Amino acid sequence: MKRYGKLSVVACIATVCCGMAVAEDQPKEAGSTRADKIEKRKDQREARHAERMAKWQKHHDEAMAKLKEHLAANKKLTDAEKEEIIQFFDGQYSENKAFRQKQFDENMKLLDDLAAKTDLTKDQFREAIKAHFAKQREENQAHRAEQKGERKAEHQKIRDEMKDGAGKP
Repeated sequence: MKRYGKLSVVACIATVCCGMAVAEDQPKEAGSTRADKIEKRKDQREARHAERMAKWQKHHDEAMAKLKEHLAANKKLTDAEKEEIIQFFDGQYSENKAFRQKQFDENMKLLDDLAAKTDLTKDQFREAIKAHFAKQREENQAHRAEQKGERKAEHQKIRDEMKDGAGKP
């Protein structure tokens, strides 16, 4: 398990996401109720997610600009084929964006549910988080493999079209 300083990933999630003190030397926020702390951390998670989404959008925009530049220089493909390629990659980005949003929503729901359960021990809390993220890890791997397969098929289709002389008048 990856460690950040003295805390493991699960301990960091427990601390940041739900306000559970994992180490005795961590100061607690003075003058705040448990609900206030949970709400503050929820806002922080949402802000961090929005930053990530903006970063991914910027990266996608840059990649699409580069792709369009390369396609504009390609004289072997027709405009329709070029547009089909652009639509394919935009579609994959939309699928990935929806997948990330779905996982974020699942994470928020899980952490809200766990925060509402005041009777959980630290070990039960950690095990619930570990199980959830292990399941998501498998989903991520399957999703990435599916996307990679689609991209390989699209690349092969483009190569075959170029070899067959598609796009020539």
